[in-house]
Amino acid sequence: KWKKYIINVHTENIIDIINKLPAEKQAEILLSLKKKLEKPGETQGIPVSIFKKLSALEAITRYMKDEQKLSFNEIGKILNRSSITIRTSYNNSFKKFKGKLDTTDTKHMIPFNIFQNRKKSILEHIVSYLKDKYDLNFKTIAEILNKNYQTIWTVYRRANAKQQ
Repeated sequence: KWKKYIINVHTENIIDIINKLPAEKQAEILLSLKKKLEKPGETQGIPVSIFKKLSALEAITRYMKDEQKLSFNEIGKILNRSSITIRTSYNNSFKKFKGKLDTTDTKHMIPFNIFQNRKKSILEHIVSYLKDKYDLNFKTIAEILNKNYQTIWTVYRRANAKQQ
């Protein structure tokens, strides 16, 4: 009982301190706390701008390793892939593109956990999510992912066929 009381008192003190800060600083603290409390793969997302230069799996593994600081094993669990596949994909990404990934487009975020289902490919998951969640047309998705319009259309059609 006394432990619960101490936790409540400390929580109230923290809330009082945060409430005295400017709104901008409050938002910054809350965002930071949210990120620390999230479990990898639950609510975090991948900005779509990372897919311009690499294959989908290479871009995702590179983002999760370099930006999210996750281990190959953690990435493998989140994506439902073996850590060897993840490591190989990560290493291959540097053969294609040595620079830093573009993480600027946070308007359209892809959640990590959609990749758990192995019935669809990584690209099928991404295209389906962008089409269904954000209601983007195939032309826009093709531009975002730096792919051919026809490729996006085919990938979406295949993904829908697998879903039924």
